[in-house]
Amino acid sequence: MIRFFGIALVALIAVGATFLWTSSGRDGDPGGTFSRSAPADPAPSAGNLERDLPPVSVFAPSLRGTEIDGALSVDEHGILRMDRELRRFFDYFLDASGEVPSARIEARIRTEIAARLPAGAAAEANAALTRYLAYRETARELTESGHVPEDLERRLQWIRELRRETLGAAQSEAFFGDQEALDRAAIEWARLEDAPDVSPEERAEFRRILEDALPEDQRQARERALEPLRVHRQEQAIRAAGGSAAEVRSLRERHFDAEAVARLELLDLERSAWQAKLSSYRAQRDALLAGEPASATEGDLENLRREHFAPEELARARALDRIDLAKNP
Repeated sequence: MIRFFGIALVALIAVGATFLWTSSGRDGDPGGTFSRSAPADPAPSAGNLERDLPPVSVFAPSLRGTEIDGALSVDEHGILRMDRELRRFFDYFLDASGEVPSARIEARIRTEIAARLPAGAAAEANAALTRYLAYRETARELTESGHVPEDLERRLQWIRELRRETLGAAQSEAFFGDQEALDRAAIEWARLEDAPDVSPEERAEFRRILEDALPEDQRQARERALEPLRVHRQEQAIRAAGGSAAEVRSLRERHFDAEAVARLELLDLERSAWQAKLSSYRAQRDALLAGEPASATEGDLENLRREHFAPEELARARALDRIDLAKNP
């Protein structure tokens, strides 16, 4: 079981995040219209912006009953604090991905930044957001393309290098340093489990030492993070054995509340619909490309995409096409 912990952590990063990125988007504009561009500098007064912002429950109904997580803060010199609270603030709004168009999510975050921070710190926060969005998009595209290393250690190193390349060393450490410490512990656990010359007693003692070395909040976070992945593996086993949707639902109900079960079932439907739509598009695209070399233009492909995908899905479809066509020019 300990060995699977390392695999689970990586899967949560590279697979669990993909569930978020690959869920079908739902268009709509419940929270009003926002410009994609960042607010002008100097920023308008915080009071006016805060008064004009719709509540988060209007911006994204899934956030109803919640409070904005994380924090935007500055040090005694007015410099933005680059810490995990900043990432949590970004993630709070980004969790609405698939429910709210990405441009509106980005615009809302940038408007919140302008409302909460002085101009200099706001510019730093906007730059940090730009880098973070680039990291998420790059990770999503590479994960969907299958370019993530299979080997556990190589995958963790790949993720670490990708973060530093897109975020820079300081932001990467601030946003993911704790997670990477957990990942390193996972590697040690995996090595321990595979070591043939270690007795059960030595394994138990080493596990205790590694466990004690983790801060309490990280131990609790690890357990919370692993639970959905354990359930997901059990779901896969049920389906592989020919189990029914009712059995999968029963399993979920034993581990999650009714709202979470409903969200998972909605995600199942959205992913199934997306895969069916994508398969139909790819079949027609490949048939179009199989004609004369000069007969299919990018305009033809774009028209075909627009026949199959909703406007908010087009960017994702184009990205998948770039990946597919790069592999099979």
